[in-house]
Amino acid sequence: MTEFFEAATPEAIAQQEINLDSLSAYLQNKFSNRKHADSVIVSEAVSELIKSGYKTIGEVEQIVETATDAFRRFEEENPPLPTGKFADVGVVRVSAAIANPDYSRWSINFKDDDRWTEHEKEEAIQREIDRYTKYRQMLKK
Repeated sequence: MTEFFEAATPEAIAQQEINLDSLSAYLQNKFSNRKHADSVIVSEAVSELIKSGYKTIGEVEQIVETATDAFRRFEEENPPLPTGKFADVGVVRVSAAIANPDYSRWSINFKDDDRWTEHEKEEAIQREIDRYTKYRQMLKK
C-alpha cells in the first residue's frame, strides 16, 4: 500500500477507502518526519474516523489541510511528552477534533463503561469538545 501512495495520482489516493492499510500508508507518506504509531493505535483511529462519518483518505487529507495552522498552534501550546511532537496519527486525531466537534464523541474511550453515568459521559465529551474550541477559528475556509 505504501508503494501505491508513492506512485498513485492524488485523485486515486483521495478515493481510497479508510482502512488500516490505507491510513497507515497515508500517515507514513504524509508525516515521514514524525514518529509512526503502531497498528493498534492506527486501527483505533480508523474506527473513530469511520464512526465520525469519514470514508476516504481524501477526506482525511482535507481535515489535515484545513486544520494545519490550528494543529500547529495546538501542538505548540500542548506539546506531548516526552518529544514535544505528536505522532503521525496524533496529527490526524487532533486535526479531526478541531475540525469536527462530533469527532470527540467517538474518540473518547470510556474504559469500565459501566462506571460512567450518561451524564458523566456527556460532561467528558463536552470538556473534550471545549478543549479545541479556541483553535476552530484558525481553520482554513
